[in-house]
Amino acid sequence: MPMITLMSPGQRVAALAIDGSHIAIGGLTLDCAGHQRDEAVTLEVRGTASAPTLGGDGPYLATIRIPARQYTEQAGAPDPMTGVPTLERVPLPLDPDAVEIILWPAA
Repeated sequence: MPMITLMSPGQRVAALAIDGSHIAIGGLTLDCAGHQRDEAVTLEVRGTASAPTLGGDGPYLATIRIPARQYTEQAGAPDPMTGVPTLERVPLPLDPDAVEIILWPAA
C-alpha cells in the first residue's frame, strides 16, 4: 500500500481508493505505472467545479509522488559482429508501496 500523508489531519479529504498501481481520487483514476519515468514524477490532482483533474487550476486534492523506474540487467543476444554477449536493461514493475500520496483538505 502506498504511503499516505494527510496535510491537515482531522480534515475531510477526497474519496480515495487504491488497487495495485491504480489510484482513484474523487472519481479520477490514475495508473501510476503508466506515469512512471526514468526520473521521479510528481502528479497534482486538482479539484474543479465539475470533476477532479490532473494538473491545471483549482485547489489541491492530492499530490502523488511516483519513484523513478528501476532496472535490472540480463544477458541479451550476442552481438552479431563480435559474438560478445550484450546486456539488456529490463524495467522492473512499479512497486506500489514506493508511491507516496499526499492528501489535501477537501474544499
